[in-house]
Amino acid sequence: MGRLQSFIAGLVVVVFLASGCGKTQTAGPSSKNATAAARMDNAPSAADMESKAGGTSATAGENPDAGQQTSTDTATQEVAAAPLAGEIPMQFLDSRLQDTIRNFQTASNRMNRSTMAGDMLKLVDAGVPKPQIASALGYLYSSDNSVDVKVDILSALGDLEDPSAFDPIVRGLDPHQPDEIHDAAIEALDSLGDKRAIPLIQPFLSDRDQDVRESAQSALDSLTDQ
Repeated sequence: MGRLQSFIAGLVVVVFLASGCGKTQTAGPSSKNATAAARMDNAPSAADMESKAGGTSATAGENPDAGQQTSTDTATQEVAAAPLAGEIPMQFLDSRLQDTIRNFQTASNRMNRSTMAGDMLKLVDAGVPKPQIASALGYLYSSDNSVDVKVDILSALGDLEDPSAFDPIVRGLDPHQPDEIHDAAIEALDSLGDKRAIPLIQPFLSDRDQDVRESAQSALDSLTDQ
C-alpha cells in the first residue's frame, strides 16, 4: 500500500512537471509571435511608403519647375528687351560696332555723337556687313533724344544704300516725331530707293509742314520713276 502511494505521488509529480514544461514551450513561441506582431503593427504600410515616395518626388519636382519658371520669366524679360524688327542683337554685331555704341551712349557732346554715327559708314570698307551697320545705327537712333543727332543718323542710314536700313529709317516716320525727323526719314528713304516706302510716304503729301510735303513729293516722284 505504501509503495502504491509513493508511485502515485511520483506519477503526479511527473505529470505536473510535464504539464509545466509544456506551458513553457508553448509560451516561447507565443512571445515571439507577439513581438513579431508588434513589429508588423509599427511597420509602415506599402501605401504609406508609396505616399511618402510620391511626396518626395513631388517635392523634388518643385525645384526644377521653379527653375523653369524663372527661366521662362527671364526669357520673357529678354524678349521684352529685344531689339525691334530688322535689328541684329547687339551681341552679334562686330566688336567695333559694339564699342561705338557704348561710346555713343556715354558721349555728352552732340557733335561727337553725330560724328560717331557717320563714322560707322567707314566700316563698310573694313569689311563689316551693311546689315550689321544698319542695326548699329538703329540702336543709336533709339538711344538718343537729340533731334539733330537723330536727323544725322537717318542721313547715315540713307547713305548706307542697303535694304537692311529700311526698317530703322521707317521709325523716323512715326507721327509723334517732329517735322525735322519726318523730313530726314523721307529723304533717307528716297536715297535708299526702296519702293516699299511709297505707301508710307504718300500720307505726308498733305503734311502741315511745307518742307515735309516737298520732300514727300520729291521722294515719290523718284521712287515711282525707278
